[in-house]
Amino acid sequence: MSSRTLSTSFNNSTKLINWLLPIGIFIVSATIRWFSLTQTNYANGWDAYYYLIQVRSLFETGQMHSADLSLIYPLLVLAKSVTGNYVVAYKLTAALLSGLFSFGLYQLAISWTKSHRIAVILALISLFSPQLTYFAAQYPKNLLGMVLFMGFLVSLSARKHYYPIFLLVLNYFGHRLTFGLSGIVGIIYFLNKQFSRKTLFAIVGGGLFLLGIGFVLPGVL
Repeated sequence: MSSRTLSTSFNNSTKLINWLLPIGIFIVSATIRWFSLTQTNYANGWDAYYYLIQVRSLFETGQMHSADLSLIYPLLVLAKSVTGNYVVAYKLTAALLSGLFSFGLYQLAISWTKSHRIAVILALISLFSPQLTYFAAQYPKNLLGMVLFMGFLVSLSARKHYYPIFLLVLNYFGHRLTFGLSGIVGIIYFLNKQFSRKTLFAIVGGGLFLLGIGFVLPGVL
């Protein structure tokens, strides 16, 4: 076998590993949290039953008990539709968000450091982090915001500028704190990139427009 063939085979194997690794990180992280959260028959976390009451009210009356607009509720509704159980839906959502957090952390490290070694180390820390398990159980909405914020940071390196704009909008409906952080980071990034004033004004204007909507829509601000 020629050296060129060996080199091609090695490169293909490396690409396959780099493609499968983040998927494996997501699966392992979500599985660890799933087994951790299902050790009891009750919903974990201080706010767990608040979310469950909201979702149950949606199914039974068509509206939430308390007006609140967040992407966490469509996820919980989808999980409830799949599992048929409110408590299991909460735990499944928290576990999947944990997996997405570890996945996002890996992708963010790759995007910023260009080092697979650093990305793997950070991902491994998150895989076995008791703090992540606790955070997923207690604050799934906050965890969703962190996942979307990392997605926004990764999207800044994309060539298509509508990716960060799309992630910024998702952050708006995910968590208000991460939306604010995304807006600040986005403005600084675009200023450093020396984008045209028209582009910058469009971004700032869009952010102010979303902020204004937040005073009308419940639960966003």
